[in-house]
Amino acid sequence: MQERYVAVMPAKGKDKDEHDALHLWKAGVLAYWENVTEYRQDGTPKRSMDLMKIAKVCVWMDDDCGKSVLVKYKKGNDMQELVLCFPSKIDAEEWSYALWTFISMLREVETHVSPVFGGG
Repeated sequence: MQERYVAVMPAKGKDKDEHDALHLWKAGVLAYWENVTEYRQDGTPKRSMDLMKIAKVCVWMDDDCGKSVLVKYKKGNDMQELVLCFPSKIDAEEWSYALWTFISMLREVETHVSPVFGGG
């Protein structure tokens, strides 16, 4: 295992209003860097995945201590996995729940926007 700095980031761009901000988040990524210094210096992440391509976020059942989170995501035509280890089981559970809730909320906003039909 190696220590990394992990962040959820919106896509780069200017958000003029809430609608623009939502689109930037939907185009955002989950990424990690070697350390916080690289992140703060706008360094290229070691790895990143599109938020909307993440299929699953859960506490990893293969970890008997419950301190690891499995992130499954689609890259091209393949499913990939990222396992993140946390200091405690509570940290893993809370982070997993928070990320999946955030992604679900982004998807829900997308599906609840209904088209406007003109009457005639």
